Amino acid sequence: MKHYLLLIILFTAFSLSFAQTPDEVLDKIVNSQRGGQTSSSTVTMSVIRPNKTTEYQIKNVSDGDERSLIQVVAPSKDAGQAFLQDGDNLYLYNPRLKRTLRLPPSNQNDSFLGSDVSYSDLGGSEFQDNYTPEITNQDEATVELTLTPKELAPTPYGKVVLTADVANNYRPITYVFYDQRDTAVRQMSFFDYIDVEDVFFPSRFEIENLTAEGEKTAITFQDLKFGVEVDQNCFRESALERGCNN
Repeated sequence: MKHYLLLIILFTAFSLSFAQTPDEVLDKIVNSQRGGQTSSSTVTMSVIRPNKTTEYQIKNVSDGDERSLIQVVAPSKDAGQAFLQDGDNLYLYNPRLKRTLRLPPSNQNDSFLGSDVSYSDLGGSEFQDNYTPEITNQDEATVELTLTPKELAPTPYGKVVLTADVANNYRPITYVFYDQRDTAVRQMSFFDYIDVEDVFFPSRFEIENLTAEGEKTAITFQDLKFGVEVDQNCFRESALERGCNN
């Protein structure tokens, strides 16, 4: 009996030593989504509406952390637009006006190119910076993390619920966004994980507007590469107009 009790105590201590805080779980989920390494890719973004679908071709380069450059290649009427994320700062370049604008935090939840993606979705640490995480459900297969906004956080959401695959390095499954009345208004889902340079990454995202039937945006990655050498000039404001050679 004493031996049995000792085994229980040792097992409990061993389990607790591997217990993770909500912040640690959130870091794992976010890092799994963005790969955690330098990367380059070509992206097809399909903005789907009941009577129309618009496709954008986009080039993206990232340092795997908080800096990324997004350049619109097609359609021709939108080509040349570019977006630079540098930490909390987001810069937009309009080729028609030949001007670069810094987007204030209050506007970072606006729509990106008329899609269901917001500018804040393009950033690297919006969840960690603006929300407090709590583990609200967990089993052997999945974990559910509920994020509540920090005081004065620049977000329109009352909470965000993340579900991730525990067995597969906390790969995100869904993010569900709720308004201030606790109504689900937006869902981001992750599909088709691929192995690229030993990094498992979702090659397809879907962002659905839960308040408007038939409205969603699908994002598909092509030519995805991790661990690439990235020219640091890609993350300067000058790259918005001149482009990046990666």
